[in-house]
Amino acid sequence: MTLEETLAEVIQSALQYEEPWEPVVGRLGLEAPSLVLAIDYEDPFTRRYHPTWKALREYVHGLNLGLLHVPQARHPRARTAALAVLAAGKQGQMWSYQDHLLEMNSDFSDLALFQMADRLGLDSEQWKADILSEALEAELATHLAMAAEFGVEGTPMVFINGYGVS
Repeated sequence: MTLEETLAEVIQSALQYEEPWEPVVGRLGLEAPSLVLAIDYEDPFTRRYHPTWKALREYVHGLNLGLLHVPQARHPRARTAALAVLAAGKQGQMWSYQDHLLEMNSDFSDLALFQMADRLGLDSEQWKADILSEALEAELATHLAMAAEFGVEGTPMVFINGYGVS
């Protein structure tokens, strides 16, 4: 099966559900199918899945795409990485930041995360304030609660209109 046929099948599956699911991240409308990726930045399987997810974002139009941040306890820097992506999202750079994060080596130190924000032209002081804010901690807690509610036990996991696809 070609990539186009596979994508057409995924989209067709999404269209059969009546109520699209709006995750907490992303600009999602109710008219189009929604694909949401549950993600942990330190998970090697998430990193391997990234090129497929990036291709979906770049080449398939008419889909609503979002992220559900699910940092696993066994990955000590995944939580900070998720907060860094959410902070970049406050400045409209969520996708760019997460792309760079998944395409770089596995250095998720505070310095590396800050340097990435700086390279992307983010307001570094605002980014630092956001990453430490209670508001982003609460947003991440919402992601984790949703992941628990939807039975996410590992990453990556894709949801089509709220239905998990493994």
